[in-house]
Formats: sequence, structure tokens, C-alpha cells
Amino acid sequence: MPGRPDVREPSASPVHRAVWDSAVPVEVFESADQPVPGPVRTAMDRVLAAVRTRVADGSVYGPDGLVGEAMLADLAGAGYWRLRVDPAYGGLGASFAAY
Repeated sequence: MPGRPDVREPSASPVHRAVWDSAVPVEVFESADQPVPGPVRTAMDRVLAAVRTRVADGSVYGPDGLVGEAMLADLAGAGYWRLRVDPAYGGLGASFAAY
């Protein structure tokens, strides 16, 4: 459509323009820190340790340039895929902010 910005461009986003054009103070997007429950913190620590190990030995990616199967398995073992899942379904229920 003529004259319509390409919304796939971040600068075309109304939120982007409002913040970067100083129409809206960035402070409105701040939120208070929320405590992270113990099981969520434990899983996050295990996930970070797994990623750091793979980064250190250069094995995050497979030969095809994509995240490798071993890295995905490490993330699963650390609880990454459960972080945002509701506890009623076997997850840890991490808040979006914690995630």
C-alpha cells in the first residue's frame, strides 16, 4: 500500500517511534524487580552453566551452523524447556521477566 511504512522494520513500529522520537518517556517501560523462585533460579543456573560449557569448548553449533543436538539435549536436561510452562503441566512457571 503506497505511503504505508514497512512494519517489519523496527523503526516503523509505533512503539519504536514513540520511544526514540522522545514522545514517550522510556521510564514507563520500567518495572520493579520481582523475586525469582528457587526452582526457577536453579534451572536458570543450570542452563547458564550448560551454555557456558558449550561456548567454552566451541560446541554450541553443529556442522550445519545450527544449534547442535547436544546443545539442545543439554538445555533440556537443565530444564530450559520447562521454564515458562505452567506448573500444572509439569513446568516451572517462570515469569516472563525472569525468563
